[in-house]
Formats: sequence, C-alpha cells, structure tokens
Amino acid sequence: NIILTREQKESEIEGVYFCSVEGWVKKGKELEHSEKRIFIIGGEEMYGEFLDVYTTIYITKIEGEIEGDTYSPFSSAYLERYEKVEESEEKRTGNYSYRFLRYERE
Repeated sequence: NIILTREQKESEIEGVYFCSVEGWVKKGKELEHSEKRIFIIGGEEMYGEFLDVYTTIYITKIEGEIEGDTYSPFSSAYLERYEKVEESEEKRTGNYSYRFLRYERE
C-alpha cells in the first residue's frame, strides 16, 4: 500500500509506504515487474496526477444528474485510448442505476 502525501513519514505497518508523487514513481518502478497490482484510489487531483501511467481503469458509472464540484478526469475522449473489456449488468440503488466498467491498454 502506497499512500501519497505531501508530508513524508515512516510507517509502522509492514507493506505500507507514505511518499510524494515522486516517491511513488520510484516505488512503482521497483514494483513494476512484480505480480503486484497498484490501485490509485483518490480524488480528482490524485487521478489526474497519473493520467499517463494507467494501464487498467475501473469505473463505477452512475446514471443521473448529480450535483458536485469535483469531476472525474476520465472523460469519453480520454477513454478512447483504452479498450472497454468488461461491463457489468446494470444495478440499482435507490433512485440511481449504475454499472461497473473496466478499460485496458497496453
């Protein structure tokens, strides 16, 4: 687990690393040829930092008009670089329907 932060600190938990974006790139290169997968879970700013490195994108697509001040950087134009390889059946919770999508590129 790599936790991106502006404040460097040591972790007391084995397998957890706190680092900057630059530190993540270094740690990511160390893990590049391992069988471990790296998931970036964050907000708009965090996703935007890594737009050039994603090989797989998992998206929950929610249908409907939702008010907010933060938006996904994964626009339709951006996703054209990828192939949609998986799409779930539509699911429903309350007033919203949603589906899970997976996109991949080489």
